[in-house]
Amino acid sequence: MKIRFRPITRYGRWSVKFSGAFLGLYVLSVILVRLTIRHEGDVVSLDPAFRPFIMGAGISALLCGLSAFGTGLFSIIKEKERSIFVFLSVFIGTLALIFVLGEILIPH
Repeated sequence: MKIRFRPITRYGRWSVKFSGAFLGLYVLSVILVRLTIRHEGDVVSLDPAFRPFIMGAGISALLCGLSAFGTGLFSIIKEKERSIFVFLSVFIGTLALIFVLGEILIPH
């Protein structure tokens, strides 16, 4: 059993692409939040014009993270993929899954 850096299966490649999209969209949403923060005295708020873009980037990042988890796990279990990048994308997807479960089980 040979461990590689790059995936060789189709689902493994998709998993790495999803995790890359997750990281890119996450960084985009953080940048949008940082650019739209308004300070009004002691109150910190977001510019209402940018809220749909921030929500869209965040939800898209979350869906990409969950997709990376699903396709990576399928690639590892069913297609016997042994790529470091696929294992890393499953780890990133696991973090997104833990975030979703935390929001569902312990709402704030």
